[in-house]
Amino acid sequence: MRKALPFVNLGVKNNCSGMQRISFTQYFSELINDEDVLKIPGAIGRLHKYKSALTVEQLMEPFKCKHGEKWKVYDRKSMATRKHYQNTLRVGDVIVQGEPGTRFYQNSLLKRNLTGDHGYDYINPSMHTIFFAMGPSIRKGVSLPAFQNVEYMNLWLNLLGLPEDTPNNGTLGIMDGILANPPVRQTPFYNPLKECSAVRLSGISGCHSCSSDELETIRRRILCTSPPPFPFQIASSTSRCYQNYCRKLVISGIRKEDPVAVAEQLVGSQTNGQSSCIFTNQKYELCESERNASGVITKSLSAEESDFANISPIVVSWKSGFVNGTKLRNP
Repeated sequence: MRKALPFVNLGVKNNCSGMQRISFTQYFSELINDEDVLKIPGAIGRLHKYKSALTVEQLMEPFKCKHGEKWKVYDRKSMATRKHYQNTLRVGDVIVQGEPGTRFYQNSLLKRNLTGDHGYDYINPSMHTIFFAMGPSIRKGVSLPAFQNVEYMNLWLNLLGLPEDTPNNGTLGIMDGILANPPVRQTPFYNPLKECSAVRLSGISGCHSCSSDELETIRRRILCTSPPPFPFQIASSTSRCYQNYCRKLVISGIRKEDPVAVAEQLVGSQTNGQSSCIFTNQKYELCESERNASGVITKSLSAEESDFANISPIVVSWKSGFVNGTKLRNP
C-alpha cells in the first residue's frame, strides 16, 4: 500500500460538518407550557403542533424577543429556500435556528453535558469541514476558499478521466486550482446588456385587471430615461437585452420562447400595496393573451410584492403545486 500511494489520488473528507462550542442553553419548557407540543432538541430546535390547540403563530411568539440574538424563528413558509425545509413535514411546524453556540433542550432534566455541537447554519465558518487531497494529479501546498459539497462531483470526474458533461449542481472549473494539470477551458465572452429596441412609442398598456388610476400611477413611475444604478455590471454570453422599468430591468432574449429574468432594487421601507394589475410598456412589446390552463397559476418573478411587481413579461405560468415554498423571504 505504501509503495502504491504515490500513484494514487487520495482525498480525505469529514463526513459531517464542523463543530461549535456551546455557550448558551435554552429549555423549551421555559417558553412553551404545553405538553401536547412535541419539542425536538438540538442546535436547531423544532416544534410540532401534534395535539396542541396552539396556532403556529402562537408557538412562534415566545421566541421572537431574542430573534437574531440567540436564535432565529421561522415557520416552514418563512424559512429560507436554501434550507429545503418548506415542504418537509419532518422539520416541524416551527423551526428555531440557534445562533452559533446556542443549544435547545426539552427541559433541564434532559440536558446533556455537551461542550460542542454541530447542525448550525452552514454559512457559519465554524460549520465548515475539512478536505485534504494528495496524489499525482493534485498540486502540492494549495488551499482553496470555502466551497460547497456539490463541487466535489466535477473534481471526481476530472480525477477519474470521465466526461465533464455529466449533469450535476457543481460549477465547472471551481476546483481546478488543486489540479496539477487542469483542463484548458475557453473563457466565455460576456457582452454588456443594452436596452431592447423600441418597436413603438413608450406607453403603459393594461393587460389584466388594471384601473385607469393604477395605469396612471405606473406611467409616472417609468418616466426615467436611464436604468437604475446597480452596483454590478449585468452582462450575458448570449443575445440578451433589457427593458427599462426604472426600478427594475426586465432581461429578455431575441426569441419569444427565450427565458426572462428581472434585476431590481429592493427597498426595505417600501409600502406600496399589492395589485392584480398586469401591465407592460408597449415600447418593447404588447400584452400577451391570458394563460388559464388547468393546474397552472401565474406568478411574478419579482421579489417584491407590490403594485409594481406584475410586469407582463415577468408574470409567468407555474404549476400550482410548484410555487408554494419557492420564494426566498428570509436570509
